Parts: sequence; C-alpha cells; structure tokens
Amino acid sequence: MKKILITGSSGFLGNNLSNFFSQNNYKKFKVVASYNSRNPKFKKKIKTIKLNSKILKKKKKMNFDIVIHCASKTRVNTANNFALYKENTEFLNQIIKKVNFNYFFFMSSMSVYGLVNDKKIKESTILGAQDFYGKSKIKCEAILKKFSLKNPDKRIVIFRLPGVVGLNSHGNFISNLKKAFEKNLDNKITINNQNDKFNNILHVKDLYFFIIKILTIKYKFNIIVFVLGSKYSIKLKNVVKIFENFYKKKIKLTFNTNKNHNKLIDISKGAKFDLKFNSTIKSIKLMLNNN
Repeated sequence: MKKILITGSSGFLGNNLSNFFSQNNYKKFKVVASYNSRNPKFKKKIKTIKLNSKILKKKKKMNFDIVIHCASKTRVNTANNFALYKENTEFLNQIIKKVNFNYFFFMSSMSVYGLVNDKKIKESTILGAQDFYGKSKIKCEAILKKFSLKNPDKRIVIFRLPGVVGLNSHGNFISNLKKAFEKNLDNKITINNQNDKFNNILHVKDLYFFIIKILTIKYKFNIIVFVLGSKYSIKLKNVVKIFENFYKKKIKLTFNTNKNHNKLIDISKGAKFDLKFNSTIKSIKLMLNNN
C-alpha cells in the first residue's frame, strides 16, 4: 500500500482528489490529507494533518510515496500579493525539504502564461504571468526544476491547469456560468467574442485518472510538464446553449467583441502519454450532472 500526501484538502482540488483516492483505490493507497486553517470533510474517514510552511519548519522528515500538492494561496484567501507569493513559494520549499517522496505532482495554472499572442497554448509557450498568483506558480515550477537537477531519482509532474470543474468547483468561467444559471443572475457573466472556440476546461475526475495513469507508465522521466484541457473545442456561444438546454431557461448575458481572443489549449503532449481527455461538451455535462 502506497502512502500518499494530498495538500490543500479543504479546497476544491485537494478535497475531491482525497475522496477519489480513498474511495476508488483504498486498498492501494493510504491517504493523508493536509489542511491549513479549515478542517476538511470527506465522504470516508481520511487521516488529516495541519500543515503550512511554519509547521513544516518544525517537523521532522516525513516519508510518503506520492505527494499531490494542491494547496495554494490566492487573492481571495490572502491579505496581499506579497503574502500570497511568499506563502506559495515557501510552503513548496518546505515540503520538498521535509518530505521524502518518489512522485511529486504539482498543481500549477494556465495563469503562468499571462497574455498570449499565439493561437494555441502549449508547454513551450513563453511564460509571462501578469498577476502574483501566476508569478508564484512560475517560481514554484522553477524551484521544482532546480530540485530535480539535484535529485534525478525523483519523479516530478507539473500540471498547468485550466478551469477545473466538478463538485463544488468555483472561480472559473464555467463554474461561474453554472452559478448564474442556478440563481438566475442576469448580466453577471460577460462573454467576449462568442464565436471564439473554447476548450479551457477539465473535470477534476479526469485529473485523478491522469495521476493514476502517470503512476503506471513505464516511461522514465525526471520532471515533466503538461498543459491540460479538453478535446474537440466548441464555440463559446454553444457553451451557453448547453447550459440553456440543461436548465431549460435563458438568462441575460453580456456579449462583447474585443481584440483579446480566447486561446485554445494544445493537449497533444498529454495525448502522446495516453492521457484520455474528454471532449469539451462532455466535461461540461459531467460537471452539470455531478452537481
């Protein structure tokens, strides 16, 4: 039985992944879920520990086979940009210092790219984060790359995440659109360039399957980066139609036209590693049905 540490378990990503691993692979994995301030609730009993950078500094070395690092400060739960950047980078530094592991999965973000001129975003697209959240993710990726050079026996996977959806998801376009339809919130959602195509979405359960897949592949690597999304992009106006058909109603939305067109996500690298991406339509419908 492999021991797995999942950080940020009171948040959307960490909580869902903790539940998936404990429910679907309870004979293969022993899950330990860490939290910072709010003790999480799970569908099954899972061991929890309180962790942050200050606590880790005082702890002795811990041993885990796998670490899935979901914990992350944002402007929503942090006083200022300096605190956000410092906590995100310092917490990661302490984890790789105080935790022995074989596999490390880091949840990065598409925000590392900032404003992009390319029509498609892929792993090699130049990083240019505009906000401190994205800048903190760039720094964390750099910390892991430096760590990997000194520890070639470790396996490090960086996922640059799009809008991740699922049970209790929030803070992205699709989740906000769902909330607007549920609560009849007129003129709360703005859609720019409705004819632009969209695949900036991933269901959280697919993320779980990706982790399982990478743990089983025989391909040897030290550190690897994937940008994630869905396949078969659809126009933004057709995204709205999915919601209208599901809820059997319409709400007032604001439609604009501007120069900043939506960028598609190139998932070809993940596909080469046999990561099974759902279509954009299926990803949206999975979220709607799960909730």
